[in-house]
Amino acid sequence: MADPRGDPTYRRIPATTPLSDLTITHDYYDHSDAECDLNILFPLDLVRTLVQRGIIGRWNVRHF
Repeated sequence: MADPRGDPTYRRIPATTPLSDLTITHDYYDHSDAECDLNILFPLDLVRTLVQRGIIGRWNVRHF
């Protein structure tokens, strides 16, 4: 990220996106743990599991 003030934009992420297709772009904090498990920041796998187990009814088709 070239802007030292950060990136105020957002991205639409379809619910079917594999976590392996996502990457962390913010350089303003230590994200070494999140690089090991992206669910720390964006828990798509957890939400998928909760839906499959019937704990939550459904999820949105896109996330931001």
